[in-house]
Amino acid sequence: MASHSSTSSFNEQKIFFKKLLIFIVLVIILDQALGRLLEHTFYNLRSGRFGVINLAVDTRADILVLGDSKAHHNYKPIVIANNLGLTCFNLGADGMNVIYHYILINHIINYYKPKLIIYDVSGKEFNEKYFDPSKFSILMPYAQNCRSALDIIKKEDSFIDIKLLSRLYPFNQNLHSLVLHGLVAPRVTKGFEPLNGTNLAKELKNKKDVIPSKIEEKDILKFTFKALLDIVAEHKIPMVLINSPVWDFDDYYRSYNFPQNILNMLKGHAAELLIIQKDKYPQLNEEQLFRDTTHLNHQGAFVFSIIVNSYLHQLKSANYF
Repeated sequence: MASHSSTSSFNEQKIFFKKLLIFIVLVIILDQALGRLLEHTFYNLRSGRFGVINLAVDTRADILVLGDSKAHHNYKPIVIANNLGLTCFNLGADGMNVIYHYILINHIINYYKPKLIIYDVSGKEFNEKYFDPSKFSILMPYAQNCRSALDIIKKEDSFIDIKLLSRLYPFNQNLHSLVLHGLVAPRVTKGFEPLNGTNLAKELKNKKDVIPSKIEEKDILKFTFKALLDIVAEHKIPMVLINSPVWDFDDYYRSYNFPQNILNMLKGHAAELLIIQKDKYPQLNEEQLFRDTTHLNHQGAFVFSIIVNSYLHQLKSANYF
């Protein structure tokens, strides 16, 4: 009886492990199949955040604009490229940090080399307060193919290589976008999204004087900004860093040690820094040009883009690009 019981127990364990193995194999097959399907959908999007990135690769624009919401809403591509004989595409993204744009640049140069990159620096590039891993992990479908990007991400997530064994993992944060934008018709865009109207007067009326707290800088953001400058220099892509207008320059940047923190990072790099603020550009010193204290509205973006275009004409005449 004991022998029969032992044999029966062994057979049950054998059946259990066999079923477990089959389950694991099925999960792997499903993961790989669904991952391939999502990857195909992802790279064929032509609307939404990722559709805009894919469109930028398709059009191979000569000038790329990068940065956070100030880039997204302040730079009008058709005006930026006016009479330069070049094309322009705006890849600014609301709320995104330098790691996001480092991944983006690495992805773009896998396909082509832009003639000029404009990066809108806001003064908070290294601020720990604005560091959020989700801001770069949404580009994981692109980052998974870039070793240098993964090495940076690994500083915050030491298990990233293991996670990427799953073909579904890179799309975890993008399922909503894939479903939403995968079902709509393609939309041709240059990436620029205008803001209309103005809330500036209301904001200024309700503004309270607040003593800024000490800003803690995040090392990984400083490291990535340096890496971004290095990759652009390595591929010999001219780069211009522009600080686009805010209503109260001193108030907005007194906490960020701007522009000194950016200038320190630029040492040894052939990159220009242009600060365009209303104290030096009277044509921007109008409340009706600002959507709020940190963004221009559509009219303001048009005026600002004319200034940028004029500056680019000077750089082109000097053979900067």
